Amino acid sequence: MPSPSSSDARSAVAPAAILGGDAPPEVIEAITWMVNLKSGEVTERERREFEAWYGADPAHRRAWDRLSASVARVDLVRDVQSGTGGRLGSGIVRREMSRRRVVKTLALGGAATAAIGLADRVLPVRDLLADQGTWTGERRVLTLAEGVTLILGPRAAANLHSEAQADHVELLAGDLFVTVEADRRRPVHITLGDWLLEPSPGRVSLHQDGPSLSMVGLDAPVRAAVGGRRFTVEAAQALSFEDGALSQRRIDGDVEAAWTRGLLILRDGHLAGVVRALQPYFVGLIRISPAAAAVRVAGVFDLSDPRGTLATLAEGFPITVRAVTPFWLSVDAIV
Repeated sequence: MPSPSSSDARSAVAPAAILGGDAPPEVIEAITWMVNLKSGEVTERERREFEAWYGADPAHRRAWDRLSASVARVDLVRDVQSGTGGRLGSGIVRREMSRRRVVKTLALGGAATAAIGLADRVLPVRDLLADQGTWTGERRVLTLAEGVTLILGPRAAANLHSEAQADHVELLAGDLFVTVEADRRRPVHITLGDWLLEPSPGRVSLHQDGPSLSMVGLDAPVRAAVGGRRFTVEAAQALSFEDGALSQRRIDGDVEAAWTRGLLILRDGHLAGVVRALQPYFVGLIRISPAAAAVRVAGVFDLSDPRGTLATLAEGFPITVRAVTPFWLSVDAIV
């Protein structure tokens, strides 16, 4: 790690501010090194210490390389999002930061820290060490083993490994869709938080957002072990843990599976639900006021185009959408 004599003052705040202290130590160290090396005040001794740290452990190299890729991608995303011009739609009013304000913001927070914060919106920094992790807006199709297909949703992370008797999937964050073919013989074991799941041949949709967990067996039962209890979740049923309570309910399979095609289907919902579903597809933050969040909406929404979807909603519902910066959309109700 950076030597305390020269760099602690520069780096002490950055990792905690970005991550809240719950990332793997290798990721914390990689962020600290990046802030130090981009500070313009690094010494030759610190450069040698960084090289020693980088070469000491494959986990160090993996954390650094993925973090560097995320930071590099920020500039590309910034160019794309700030250059959309008229394609934003008439429902979005642009109010970009002035150059002076941008410089002031970066100076106050530190340019490297700001870049890493944006990088976290491109690829979640907490999950840099996961076996598989998706970018913001990306859906990735994987073949775990013969007869098992996975779809990772945007900003998702999972660990995968196989043993002689079974294949294992651990969903760390985001959305995962698992298809087990009918002729599959080896079991697939799925870890979702503290849940242990074994799906029958068929399709299963899983979601993890912090402490909130849900699992939907679309067309086949799923054996579950939750909190010491063992039971079977029947086909077309959802098992959810939210706000400290475990619940089951019937589901519509077509509605649940729509996210794998980049769609959100709402038959009777609120705008808050649309924004929550759009957020993993937008590099930046979508802020919605309480009044706008309560607006009732229904329809089929394109998740892969957050700006276009919000612009369309602004044309049909009593809301306004402002692009405060390329990385910040604000949704408010028209009173």
